[in-house]
Amino acid sequence: MLSDGIKPNIYTYTCLISDLCHYKRTPEALKLFEEMIQLGFAPDVFIYTALIAGFTNINKWEKACELFQAMLKQIIKPVGGTYSSLGVKKLVWVTTERAS
Repeated sequence: MLSDGIKPNIYTYTCLISDLCHYKRTPEALKLFEEMIQLGFAPDVFIYTALIAGFTNINKWEKACELFQAMLKQIIKPVGGTYSSLGVKKLVWVTTERAS
């Protein structure tokens, strides 16, 4: 994107990451996520939710939980979609691990 002269903003990254996750292209989405952070953009709840949903859709629960924990550490409040992406069973595991 940058090599093509396109200057992305947070909305560009949100759309791209969300679409990549929807099509189960999570490695590419994670790469964009890391690029976004390196460029100084702060991830928000929508980007984290897209990534969490993407990783749960391919049964990568540990990565989804890791992202959820990172989101909580940054004091980003989850939304309903974040919780439903994880599922109640996994959410209990994440919050228990975080508390210890």
